Amino acid sequence: MKTIGHFFALIATLFLFSTTTSHAWDLNLLLNQAQSGNLKAEFQLSAYYFNQAGMDAFNGNPLQQRLDNNSNFYWLMKSARGGYPPAEDA
Repeated sequence: MKTIGHFFALIATLFLFSTTTSHAWDLNLLLNQAQSGNLKAEFQLSAYYFNQAGMDAFNGNPLQQRLDNNSNFYWLMKSARGGYPPAEDA
């Protein structure tokens, strides 16, 4: 049951990224927070790259998809190694 909750949290994060009007500013803020060691921001940034990789696949851009998948994995593992429970369960 715990994993289902984390799944819905990931979906909510993806929805928030897709509906933000100041997307570039939000992404820059999130990146700064993740780089400063904020575990939740690291997890949210991994969700952003996960979503971007899906869009890259949809748009037929395999090179960018590979780069975004690598970034997704990097931030997800960083958050999980830091002990953030949703990242550990992902």
